[in-house]
Amino acid sequence: MKKGDLRRKAVLETAQQLFLDRGYENTSVQDILDQMGMSKGGFYHYFESKQQLLEEICQQRAESACARGIQAAEAAGADPVARLNALFREGGFFGEESIKSMSLMLRAAYGGQMDQLRQRTRRITLEVFEPVLRQILLDGMEGELFYIAHPDSAARLLIMLAMDVTDEVAFMLAQGQSGQQDLGRMMELLGAYREAAELMLNAPHGSLELLDMVRIAQVLKALGLLTGPGA
Repeated sequence: MKKGDLRRKAVLETAQQLFLDRGYENTSVQDILDQMGMSKGGFYHYFESKQQLLEEICQQRAESACARGIQAAEAAGADPVARLNALFREGGFFGEESIKSMSLMLRAAYGGQMDQLRQRTRRITLEVFEPVLRQILLDGMEGELFYIAHPDSAARLLIMLAMDVTDEVAFMLAQGQSGQQDLGRMMELLGAYREAAELMLNAPHGSLELLDMVRIAQVLKALGLLTGPGA
């Protein structure tokens, strides 16, 4: 990697850590410069603004999430149902390991005026996941687990449905209104989502998991949005 590329990568890594530690809104370009001992001219040689930094961080995270999902699907073995569940469970927004990272993305992509971050994440996910999911569906059809007339369209629609459900849950979290009552609403939404996906694929009832409700509950607790006994 060239020296300039290494320097650019270092700026991204420093900015991401400061965004996670202090929050995006509470971190200035000058904070990043001070942390790195870098001049403003050096910074603006690589990036136009703080927002561009966040956009690139989000893109990298989206690409990493897709790679994580594909790796999980490959590790799930030959069973198409297990591969499909692993792809969505580990490769989606709630497959993120770090609660702090997830909190940053919630505030940036769902809690403010930066809708382009969410749209970019959706575009990357659709482009990367579609051919992978298409093959999983074809394998499922061959094994008589799925019965689909149009597997190409079904793959695309299933990913879009997953992203819409993720958006709905993430918006609830970002607005800071979630609690025991909204947890029930989320469970109902995820149940309807699973039912719709199973009907679309003519898959066995209860075979699809797709999103991990336990993980979502952990996020709620970590963000202080889940109250009540045991929270």
